Amino acid sequence: APTANRSFIMGAAGTRLTTKTDAQLSPIQGSSHTKVVGDAIPNSGNPVADKYITRKGSGEFPGGMSWSWKNNSAPSTAEAGKFTYTAIARYQDNSTSEDANSGSDGTVTLNVKPKQPIITTSVANKKGETNQQITVNVGSGVPKGSTVKIYDGNTVIGTGTTNGETATVTVKGALPGNPITAETVVTNT
Repeated sequence: APTANRSFIMGAAGTRLTTKTDAQLSPIQGSSHTKVVGDAIPNSGNPVADKYITRKGSGEFPGGMSWSWKNNSAPSTAEAGKFTYTAIARYQDNSTSEDANSGSDGTVTLNVKPKQPIITTSVANKKGETNQQITVNVGSGVPKGSTVKIYDGNTVIGTGTTNGETATVTVKGALPGNPITAETVVTNT
């Protein structure tokens, strides 16, 4: 009929409308940091402001976010070793960085090195003497049982283990006339 109106509805098979959560649109990315025992580090409760977390890719995070640390465990430099923390972002739509398919990695790795150890036993006038006990102050934050090595140049001449802030190292061979140095080796790094 010439005066009839016709309308057509076209559909495409296999298409659907999907929405993404804020967590999927703005995933987080953790980072790694190296510090020394006792170093001051930021802990404002905002991992972005503290430079532990960035937005994956680039850009700014949306407003209305809140932050926390998994198991309430925030970065610390109280003890030497390698530590892993997880920052958690909660977005305005209640999605989180821990949601499946969020694309986020909130892992923050903190490598905390021990302080430079100090040899406290005087070795002056002991050149050539054998079986010498040398005390080394390793400072705070070194786990009990960590290894301390005494060096003559690049050669290890004695090893010992920490107990508190000190270690006693026996140098069995003859003490050199050169200056000796110490190194603390923490096993959980």
